[in-house]
Amino acid sequence: MPGMLRNFLLVLLVIAQITACSQCNILKGRYRSAGGSEQNTTLELSANDKFLLVYENWEPGNYENRKISKINGIWSCKDNQLILDMDSEKITAVQITVGQNPLGLNEDTKALHFKGVSVDNFLNNEILYATK
Repeated sequence: MPGMLRNFLLVLLVIAQITACSQCNILKGRYRSAGGSEQNTTLELSANDKFLLVYENWEPGNYENRKISKINGIWSCKDNQLILDMDSEKITAVQITVGQNPLGLNEDTKALHFKGVSVDNFLNNEILYATK
């Protein structure tokens, strides 16, 4: 009997480690770019693992005639890495804490930094900030 108890405890320990290793630290909700430069990006991460990414761009002084692109897909994460799974590609971002900044944001604000995205993609080197 003690051997069975020991094996049971070992199995529980392994399961706990696997669960801890696959933890998601990304906050669900809305993220927005800082704006400016005639563009705006918004990302909504839903609790059902779906996302909506909206990109708006316009000519200077012509916001009323802006172009709006919407992309839907599935998101997942591991630790502080976000993966956006679109039909044609997967894009990754890393969650960061803003710290001191010139935007007037709380230093504890979470943000998503998109690195390694192709240069022609509007998410290239973009930082999207968590909103309330």
